[in-house]
Amino acid sequence: MLSTGDGLQLTLNNEGETVSLRIDEEEILATIGDPFSIRDVKQEIEWTVGGEAHESNGAVVQKYTYAGIDFTCTYTPHGGYIEAELVLLNIADFSRAIDVTFRLSTVVLADYWWYDIDNRTSI
Repeated sequence: MLSTGDGLQLTLNNEGETVSLRIDEEEILATIGDPFSIRDVKQEIEWTVGGEAHESNGAVVQKYTYAGIDFTCTYTPHGGYIEAELVLLNIADFSRAIDVTFRLSTVVLADYWWYDIDNRTSI
């Protein structure tokens, strides 16, 4: 589990799936799963990143290799946010365009939609 100290907590399992996202101890994650997907633009192939995740020096490191892409994401908690540093390496023997998407599906809490940890709107 990664915590920022201001109420944000993110938990990934050993397969790199996000299993919990909390603000002030209240669960807001709607769907368990990996937040990253990768799309090979030319081949029109899209897949969800999986792999392995482990703790290292207060961070969580997720590694995954598939279809000629070597993926590493390091999640590091800071005072008011969790940084996700992503490194993609094309290990295939050809050039290509890759799209990477990050998304976490969240629930509506107490008639508010949260844009981020500090900003919300009534619904």
